[in-house]
Amino acid sequence: MNPFKEIPYKRDMTSDEYKMRFEENAKIGASFYKAAFLPTILYALAFGILIYDNYTSITMTVYALLTIIYCTYMFSKTGLKFKIGNIFYMVVLLLLGISTFLTGNGTIHVFNYCAFLLMLVSLLVHQFYNDKGWGLGKYLAAVLFNIFGSASCWLRPFTEGSAYRKQQRAAGTGAEKKEVSSSTKYVVAGLMIAIPFVLAIGATLASADAVFKNFITSIGFNVKIGNLVGRLIFIFVSFILAYAGMRFVALEKFEDDIQPTKKSNPIMAMTFVTVLDILYVIFAIIQITCLFMGGTLPEGMTYAEYARTGFFQLLFVSILNLLIVLFIKAFAEDNAVLKILLLLFNICTYIVIASSAYRMMLYIEVYYLTFLRVFVLVALLLLATLFLGVTIYIFTDKFPMFKYGLICITVIYLAFSFARVDYWIADYNLARVDQAAFVDFSDPKTPVDMKRRLENDILYYGCLSTDAAPAIKKHEERLGDAGERISLLFTETHSQEFKRDDFWHYNKSVHDAKELFGE
Repeated sequence: MNPFKEIPYKRDMTSDEYKMRFEENAKIGASFYKAAFLPTILYALAFGILIYDNYTSITMTVYALLTIIYCTYMFSKTGLKFKIGNIFYMVVLLLLGISTFLTGNGTIHVFNYCAFLLMLVSLLVHQFYNDKGWGLGKYLAAVLFNIFGSASCWLRPFTEGSAYRKQQRAAGTGAEKKEVSSSTKYVVAGLMIAIPFVLAIGATLASADAVFKNFITSIGFNVKIGNLVGRLIFIFVSFILAYAGMRFVALEKFEDDIQPTKKSNPIMAMTFVTVLDILYVIFAIIQITCLFMGGTLPEGMTYAEYARTGFFQLLFVSILNLLIVLFIKAFAEDNAVLKILLLLFNICTYIVIASSAYRMMLYIEVYYLTFLRVFVLVALLLLATLFLGVTIYIFTDKFPMFKYGLICITVIYLAFSFARVDYWIADYNLARVDQAAFVDFSDPKTPVDMKRRLENDILYYGCLSTDAAPAIKKHEERLGDAGERISLLFTETHSQEFKRDDFWHYNKSVHDAKELFGE
């Protein structure tokens, strides 16, 4: 039984009953405050110290580990049994933290933090709710409900803190227990008061003594007053969000009961899928004969023009098809004919996925790799994997589609985040570039449009993330003057990151790039 779950109010309660219920819930809030305040303030302090202005370093891994410890501690305070499934979410959190400091790709960093938030909330939902038998829609609704619903608890640290202090004053506990409680309270209060003073005085001393400033900055701390004020605000906001997030989940306001879905007559779904199947069969035949086998094309269109377009549209259609199948499975009654139609629908979708992937590969052969093109290929791989589970799910309702999908998405994304994509982009592209392809920019005979195009190529490679450093260095000598220009631009682009390469800001990708380019 969760001791932090409030007793619900009823519409027909009298004023006295309402007041009594309010007092009971105030006591519950006070007990949560007693359990959560100190670990949450320490957690927020760690977050502010480790992550503020330092979101790509090895400290993210430390923060992920502290997040696991914090959640485990809070779970123990609820009295609820620790669920074995929590380990999966915790391992993913730790891997996301490790991935963050191994890569220099800013897009991956953003993806990692978004994935970290989703996994953290999923962990809390899994622990506090009976999520057995939940589908994708139910779980996604629970995660979003708890993310946005936590805003209703932003004032709870203050209201429940006030209730806790009133409870302490009214408790009339023994002198010894009161002395211990007071001592703890004063120690915490002293630390809270001391921290801003230490930071402010430390910054002042650093501005007065160059040796002391060098010592502070050598371990990675920014001693500017503005930075310290920003960090304190960051810590305060982090405490409010962490406390509110944990508190709202502990209230268990989301309805976790699985209500039986009223399924409709399958005839409508069969009609709908039949029409789509006819369309997709025609499309699939065209893909096989024209795209894969090089059949007859419309007059005036070359095979290259035909094959190198349409991959984004087909990716969108594949995603839409996935949603269609899941929706029909959720709301249409089981029917043998419908299952056969959905199977044909899935087979055609696989042809659509193959068509999109094949077109993208042909496009890459001509226009080379970019992050977006790699992302599309990864998305297509994920869709192909998910449709394998969907095909099984069509014929077996007991198939754990949500767990299968969660594992597929997690494993494929983690592989993508650890892959250091920019290295493979630079290596693949530069390996296919001949030195002769880079024109002499000083030659007045060189067309302006060619100069502009090749200048853009150099700019593109020079602005890749630090993950690309080994590949750029690998091809630098072979590309001659163009290789040197790419390396010079690359060094200039990441000069500020190279300057921050210290113990506190350690990012393996940045560190390796700094060593390669002699900074």
